[in-house]
Amino acid sequence: MRLRSFVRRNCWRAVFALRRDQRGNVVVLVAAALTVLVGFGGLVLDYGRIVAARANLHNATDAAALAGTEEYAMTNGNWSRTVAVAQEYLLANADPDPDGWNFCN
Repeated sequence: MRLRSFVRRNCWRAVFALRRDQRGNVVVLVAAALTVLVGFGGLVLDYGRIVAARANLHNATDAAALAGTEEYAMTNGNWSRTVAVAQEYLLANADPDPDGWNFCN
């Protein structure tokens, strides 16, 4: 019983001492803030790359659609040739990673 009260009393004494002593609190706050800022910076970079890849793929599909419609009009409705030309344009223009930062491989 005496040991339990001794431990309890000393634990509370240590807690109150830590609350009174404010040295080093800035370091803890700066470390926490930097962790959050670096995390949000990573999210911003990832989102920017996703938006750029989406825009690039959107432009490639637009080019393929335009090439397909032009080929359809030029060949008087040859559907297989239209699909082939659209696929060629899509493969030629689609680059989801224009900067070459492919981390998946």
